[in-house]
Amino acid sequence: MNRTTAGLFAAVVLVLAGWLALSVTGGNGTDAPTDGTGPSPLSGVCGALVAARSGDIEDARAVFFDDAHDGLHDLATRTAEVDRAATAELLRAKERIEALMESSSAPDLQTALADLADATAAAARTLDPEAATSCP
Repeated sequence: MNRTTAGLFAAVVLVLAGWLALSVTGGNGTDAPTDGTGPSPLSGVCGALVAARSGDIEDARAVFFDDAHDGLHDLATRTAEVDRAATAELLRAKERIEALMESSSAPDLQTALADLADATAAAARTLDPEAATSCP
């Protein structure tokens, strides 16, 4: 394992350990379930994608953080137990969205949200082969 891969792996493990600790202690500050029974994070990502496609970056940001963000953390935690590569891809795509939300154009955000939708669907399918495969 090269130094970059080891560093990425260590970062993913550290982040997931923190999320796991928060989900076990209930310290996420919301009443949303953390066991995967809540709304699909894919639906939130798709909603943000619809807003970005309409050119409304503010709405895309609100939908992403209100409807997808926490669910993506939960999905990453659950997926890490089954498929670390899918988890890493999901986290990279999510981090790209977070960076683009601050200073991006609608086309850049649309592309990144479409990539996140694909990564989210792939991660969800590691847990449930019948999970949605893309945004409607």
